[in-house]
Amino acid sequence: MQILFAAPGLNHAIAQKALALHEGGMLASFYSTLVYPWGRGVAGRWKGLASRQLEGIPSHLIHRWPWFEFMRLLSSRLDPTGVVTDRLWEIADKRFSESAGRRLAGIQAVFGFEHASLELFQSAGAHGLPRIYSVPSAHSGLIRKLLEPERARRPETSTRYVRETQKIEARRQARRDAEFHLAEVVVAHSAFTKRSYVEAGFPGEKILCVPFGSPPVDEAAWTRCREAGPAKDGGTPVFLFAGNVSLHKGILTLWEAWRRLGIPKARLLVAGGIHLPPEVMAQSPPGIEYLGILPWEELQRRFQNATALVFPSLSDGFGQVVTEFWRVACRSSPLPTPARWT
Repeated sequence: MQILFAAPGLNHAIAQKALALHEGGMLASFYSTLVYPWGRGVAGRWKGLASRQLEGIPSHLIHRWPWFEFMRLLSSRLDPTGVVTDRLWEIADKRFSESAGRRLAGIQAVFGFEHASLELFQSAGAHGLPRIYSVPSAHSGLIRKLLEPERARRPETSTRYVRETQKIEARRQARRDAEFHLAEVVVAHSAFTKRSYVEAGFPGEKILCVPFGSPPVDEAAWTRCREAGPAKDGGTPVFLFAGNVSLHKGILTLWEAWRRLGIPKARLLVAGGIHLPPEVMAQSPPGIEYLGILPWEELQRRFQNATALVFPSLSDGFGQVVTEFWRVACRSSPLPTPARWT
């Protein structure tokens, strides 16, 4: 079976899906926005596109629709509220799906990504092609149920971006719901995500739960991290949070836990972009070190030197940072026994 795999973004999980299809002889085309063969072309010269490089897939199987993604990336640098960038993302997903739906010559099945597959699935259905749907995120109904108490408790966390996206979330979820109904097989990446759809009234029998695996270690980067040596903490416990500093990721829960624990001389490092207003960030407990968004190589070094990863997220479909940390930590030292991580 020759499959068109259409995903507008690229991360470890999407790359591994594409690679698995290729290794199984089923990948007719990987259709994306900004993605390049490993170490070649513009991605090899532009550091900002390093994360968009795809290893192991022949270049003739990679096809791109980059224009709206270029616009979105440019907007993200010029739009402090994130509202314009968010609207561009919504438009881009629809246009990407329409474009993918015009690339069905010689295709026997399509594999689409949430919010970016409606028009593709409609076109594939008209051609009688099977449709597979990837849902990495939980249904917004459950996310809203989990976050509303936090927002009510801390209304100052509701930025303009949050308020604007809340107004249109129903429309976006309706698009995802329509994609779900058009798909013949739905792939969820955790029992939590599958349950969120079942609780929203969707048939669980067509949902396959396929958890993400651990991403491969960048061996060259790992060697450089090892040669750099451990951080000079003198035995001080180092806890690491990696993710956006936001309500969704549970940062307020982490603050409360950190205050209550009061571990003497311990360090808490936070690696990720700030998505809370300054007046909320001013309430952060003293002593927490905010590192900002780190390059992958630097984040691996932080993984190596951390005593433990903290993961307070309230509604992640699957916390990929857990597998990333586990992989690097196990590569750095003997496999810990389960008792160490309970």
